Amino acid sequence: MRLGDLDVLAPAQRQLQLTAWNDTSRPYPQGLRLHEVFERQASQFADSIIVEHGDVRLTYAQLNGKANQLAHRLIEDGCGAGSMVGIKLERSLQMIIALLAVLKSGAAYVPLDPAYPRARLDHLLRQSGAATVITSAALADSDDTTLQWVIYDDDQLGGYSEDNPEVVGGELAYVIFTSGSTGLPKGVAGLHGSILNRLQWMWEKYPYAVDEVCCQKTALNFTDSITEIFGPLLSNVPLVLISDAQLKEPLTFLSLVQQKAITRIVLVPSLLKVLLAVGGAVRQQFAGLRLCVVSGEALDGQTRNEFLRLLPHVLLLNLYGSTEVSGDVLFAEVNQMQPVSVPVPIGRPMANVRAYVLDVNMSLLPQGARGELYVAGSNLALGYFADPAATAWSFVPDPFSTVPGQRLFRTGDMARLRADGQIEYLGRRDSQVKVLGMRVGLGEIEECLRQLSGIRDVVIVARSREDGHDLAAYYTLGGPWPDSVSVRRHLLDRLPSHMVPRFLSELETMPLQINGKIDRHALPEPSLALATLDDGVRLPPVGETQVWLCELWSRALGLDTVGVRDDFFMLGGNSLDAMRLVAAINTHWRHANIGVRDILELRTVEGLCASIESRLALDPENTQSQADEDEEILWVLDDLAQ
Repeated sequence: MRLGDLDVLAPAQRQLQLTAWNDTSRPYPQGLRLHEVFERQASQFADSIIVEHGDVRLTYAQLNGKANQLAHRLIEDGCGAGSMVGIKLERSLQMIIALLAVLKSGAAYVPLDPAYPRARLDHLLRQSGAATVITSAALADSDDTTLQWVIYDDDQLGGYSEDNPEVVGGELAYVIFTSGSTGLPKGVAGLHGSILNRLQWMWEKYPYAVDEVCCQKTALNFTDSITEIFGPLLSNVPLVLISDAQLKEPLTFLSLVQQKAITRIVLVPSLLKVLLAVGGAVRQQFAGLRLCVVSGEALDGQTRNEFLRLLPHVLLLNLYGSTEVSGDVLFAEVNQMQPVSVPVPIGRPMANVRAYVLDVNMSLLPQGARGELYVAGSNLALGYFADPAATAWSFVPDPFSTVPGQRLFRTGDMARLRADGQIEYLGRRDSQVKVLGMRVGLGEIEECLRQLSGIRDVVIVARSREDGHDLAAYYTLGGPWPDSVSVRRHLLDRLPSHMVPRFLSELETMPLQINGKIDRHALPEPSLALATLDDGVRLPPVGETQVWLCELWSRALGLDTVGVRDDFFMLGGNSLDAMRLVAAINTHWRHANIGVRDILELRTVEGLCASIESRLALDPENTQSQADEDEEILWVLDDLAQ
């Protein structure tokens, strides 16, 4: 017998882990599909307002009728069970209609984020095998004749039936792609039944009150969007769609939550931290909020305590999961302020879910021991689409189940069991990290860089920060030699913006270990490449406004200095950095009304300064804050950047 085969648990402890802490069996809707539950609600509550976007509201009957018309069009085009249909639409009523229509046709949907580079979208389409894409006239790639483009147009759908299609759909609901550690994104094949189990748990554990209102703000290519959309739609709870532009302006977003009387919200901790920094505004405008779910990233102790201090009336839920397990599988109610150093647990299994912390031999570990987290139960996805090898590696036979065919999902996350049965997250086993709540496989970025002519050796490193990670790229050149701007443009043309490293460091040689592998610990501190609009000349600020903006700019980006013509996004700035910057500017100049869109369009301190000064000239009453208030702004930015 090998030492690793010995059972280190006493029988009572083994029984506790296998039975007591994983006793989660509950009934849930089996054999049904998401759209079938929706159709039952639409029949029962036909005249209820169920979804709104801007000034437009739709009842159940209207939404169901429009989705049916599009579904009949898709069926006419040959879509059905086994088909994949891409959805390339901005967040809108049309997006919700398209989502329901694809499911009603019997097909599965493939989210195609319009913000993604063309090259990445092309890859997702090829890998999924989707031959049909629902989109708008503005977003259609009409030159791509290999695809059938269905342009959403109410007028063109008028001749199709508003009755529910009579089709037998498949078990597959969607294929959502996640960043892969091996160099390519992986498509997760999600099941109707898995999502319904997740929703049934929520409906029973945290039932909706009769006056609740929910909001939807997550892109379709993230699994949080599924519960955001279908949780309310299948429960006769009004759903308010929030656009990206509204979400990226903290004060606008908070005002909308208050105006629409939203009672439940889902946030990644990094965005929650930005909203909490607004202070009194969040307390006032979240006054009607009842439940806040945080997921996608580790919830840090500082954000937990600040939430409980500002919003003691709101139930805070910390959820854990991934695309492979239908979004969420563990939950913890956060209701007690603790020292910042005390970690926030990811909690216990949801209904019909089992969770284990195992060693390298897949044996149970005692409480407090570090191991890998495995998940079993009804939330598991079918696997990775058209990738049996990756599926076999990550979805393994469940040695703790007596039911044939049961599987465990190998999460890749390290964890430990607490004495009370709750689980604590301890980081990743592999090279995957979370950036702004989104999974990033470092291997995929490395492979993308290797495709650039002149790049020889590449390594991507994730630098930890409290709200996630910063990415740093180190590379050596073999000629012809691209400059740092060319490197960044190459990445931006092929990867989503959150996967583009903030730091680009060109090295003469890579530091190596004795065995020839790259010595990551010997890599120098990463450096930000000069990204100025003035051909390599960094211009210093002139005048009080430029000096103050450069100070805000550098703190928002975590830099020592910034030139007035440095490009915010070429320096590695992202949407969250822009939100931090906007919040600080609008606190300093109280009526400047600067938004994230201004940062996107102007991009430099020089351009932003000219815009602010022109607005100040039109409003002489708009004076700057006092020095003590300025110090508070800088402190907030420092706090957010930690």
